[in-house]
Amino acid sequence: MDSLAVVESLPPAGAATLTRDRHPVHVYIARLGSGSRRTMREAVNIIAAILTDGKCDAENLPWSALRYQHTAAIRAALIERYKPSTANKALAALRGVLKESWRLGYMTAEDFHRTTDVPTIKAQTLPRGRALSSGEIAALMRTCSSDISPAGTRDAAMLALLYAAGLRRSEAVALDVSCYNIELGELTIRGAKGRKDRLGYASSGSADALADWLRLRGHEPGPLFLAVKKGGKIASRRMTDQAVFHILGSGARKLELYPSLHTI
Repeated sequence: MDSLAVVESLPPAGAATLTRDRHPVHVYIARLGSGSRRTMREAVNIIAAILTDGKCDAENLPWSALRYQHTAAIRAALIERYKPSTANKALAALRGVLKESWRLGYMTAEDFHRTTDVPTIKAQTLPRGRALSSGEIAALMRTCSSDISPAGTRDAAMLALLYAAGLRRSEAVALDVSCYNIELGELTIRGAKGRKDRLGYASSGSADALADWLRLRGHEPGPLFLAVKKGGKIASRRMTDQAVFHILGSGARKLELYPSLHTI
């Protein structure tokens, strides 16, 4: 497929002229959970780059002009360039944006169904990572505890909570102090996978680790896990899930466990 064929066939007014509340990409991203938005935004930008040889991003691509021949070509390009799991995420993002294009009235139902009628990519691969043993979790906890700064106390509490409550990194950093009921050891996890709220519980060990962190942090409203500056001063800003990945990865590398942490 000529990468410029889609762009050259467009009417004069393209996607860039649309306001955010009428742009299919922005509408699609807005309805996702916070933990998925960055991944899917990257996915739609990948698709735009494939279609236009890097000349358009997701903001400027005229999504409603896509047809089956374009999405079939996208699928073929994704198979060549990416692992099945990554390619299927991109296809899911593509279908999501096209569905919003139909809902917003830019595509007919027939064009939408024809355009999105591309199969997912099947592959049999072993899952990345594995479950950590209780001994490995304890070793990671000791690594955090060896850091006598506030960051070490925070990291120990966060790791204990990830393990005890089965939290994802994005869920842990989204927690506020108000989400934790100390008396019940209960956590309200808002906007979890599927944008559904759920409850989690801190075990006795993780509750103790959280208590140590809260003594340093204080019980003021705001994010439960705050960033810590290099000098050990606790900042007022929320941690990011990438910061958590870096912290866990650093501890795992010291213990030669790093292949196991890709799925956290």
